[in-house]
Amino acid sequence: FLHQQKKKQEEERNALRKEVVALRIMQTNYEQIVKAHQNQPGQTEMRVSDETKFQVVSSLQLTCYNVQTEMRVSDETKFQVMEMRVSDETKFQV
Repeated sequence: FLHQQKKKQEEERNALRKEVVALRIMQTNYEQIVKAHQNQPGQTEMRVSDETKFQVVSSLQLTCYNVQTEMRVSDETKFQVMEMRVSDETKFQV
């Protein structure tokens, strides 16, 4: 039983690690998009607002933090509670 539970947790941890890597790649891409928008002279009307950029980056960072926090949870019940908390927080994101 413990072996099965350990294997399941390892699989979940690996999946979460992959998600963290994917989110970091997305964050890097969004940062590059923001820089590209800032470097376009004469197109100020099409610029992304600082508030929007902040919300995008903050959302990505919060998601990465929550995924890493979930990885530290070893008890299945606690893991489910963390998932519910993450779901509730992401409802309010842009």
